[in-house]
Amino acid sequence: MTQLELDWVRERRAAYERAYPDVPSETREIEVSAEEFADYERVEPYRGSAHVWVVRDPEDAPPTSPSTDEEPDDRPRVLLLFPRGEREYWGIPGGGIEPGEDHETAAVREVREETGVDCDPSDPWLVLHRIWSVPDTDDASHSLHLFYRGTYAGGEISVQPGEANGAAWFATLPARRGEFVDRRATEWPPE
Repeated sequence: MTQLELDWVRERRAAYERAYPDVPSETREIEVSAEEFADYERVEPYRGSAHVWVVRDPEDAPPTSPSTDEEPDDRPRVLLLFPRGEREYWGIPGGGIEPGEDHETAAVREVREETGVDCDPSDPWLVLHRIWSVPDTDDASHSLHLFYRGTYAGGEISVQPGEANGAAWFATLPARRGEFVDRRATEWPPE
């Protein structure tokens, strides 16, 4: 990582901490092997990611079909993504920041790309600074990850096959869920 990239991570984190002083801001140091670090540097050329806990109110749900004799469910739902690869749990949609993007712009783009759903992010609920390093070396890479609250703004689930095995709206959270879904679970379902 260049000094310019590290400065960007530090400056953005400081700006978010000033703008949102009540939002938890954490640093997570992750030690990896030299081989894992080389892979990380090669496949993750971005400086971080942005994710949105998208909530859809009952009135935004599509109408039930005429063949359904059930009453519409009046509970809010949250959009979760089941990624491809080794992570076999439901997570919060989002992904990497592209050059020239800010976190909020990346959050909207990534949720739309991964799920087909449009969202309106609001305030963040977590700022996470990750430091990937190789023990006993000066090799380190910094990234900044933001997790936003958000609301449904339109669209229907249409999963990007290259990135996910599925996406769904949940009124009750699934049992197999990732760390960040667990962190939001304390506030779900809303009262």
